[in-house]
Amino acid sequence: MSHDSSTAASGLWSLLRRVLGGLGLGLTLSSTLAQAQAPAAQPSVPAHWVAYAQQVSAQFQEQLADAGNPAVLRLHAWMQERMQQASSAPLAPLRLRVWVAPAGRVERLEFDSLGQAQADADLHELLSVPPLRERPPADLRQPMALELSLHLPAHS
Repeated sequence: MSHDSSTAASGLWSLLRRVLGGLGLGLTLSSTLAQAQAPAAQPSVPAHWVAYAQQVSAQFQEQLADAGNPAVLRLHAWMQERMQQASSAPLAPLRLRVWVAPAGRVERLEFDSLGQAQADADLHELLSVPPLRERPPADLRQPMALELSLHLPAHS
């Protein structure tokens, strides 16, 4: 790969990370897409990549909100404990790197440790075991860079 194409690819991935990084995947029922503006010199991220990342985000969000899943309940309990220890300070967003196989299964998932082995295992299981509803676009560059907002749902 030439230096010019390497620089362009790097710029494209930087933009994709910023756009996809705002896909709040939190443990609540809300997510938002950051409205990043692409600098004129950088190519835009294909709309079908962004749409696919939004679909994956929505599915991850559903999986993280399933109150009938023991892994979700453990993760929520860990977060509650962590929030109490941190004087209710919000947890920093967690950056995920997600590789999706052509058949639509998460084949690899990377994130920095949450600081507790069981919480790491639960999060990994929740996001990588169920198959994704849609297959990835054939031209999707991987990994997808998503950001998980770790916050508990508000109680009414």
